[in-house]
Amino acid sequence: AVVSTQSTGGDEEEEVREEALRTVGEIGDMITREMFKIIIQCAVGGKIKARKEIRPYKTDVVSRLYGGDVSRRKKVVENQRKAMRSLQARSKVNIPRAVFRRF
Repeated sequence: AVVSTQSTGGDEEEEVREEALRTVGEIGDMITREMFKIIIQCAVGGKIKARKEIRPYKTDVVSRLYGGDVSRRKKVVENQRKAMRSLQARSKVNIPRAVFRRF
């Protein structure tokens, strides 16, 4: 265990982190889920103090396949992965106006 002997600035940094976590949480609650992962980060002075990931909606692409064909299943999953990368590269996140009014 490492014990820090410096007590200056620790309380202020903890307050900044708590505020960043609260802010990121509120913004994350306002943004709707999409088909891809959305990452929200709060940076202060070039350092990331808080981060939140909004999980994507999942589609089960292998449920319609029967159990025996492993190579077909791998092919479908790989095609799905490519499609999701493409979707994420060309997609836009709609941020509600309430987020800008709040912060």
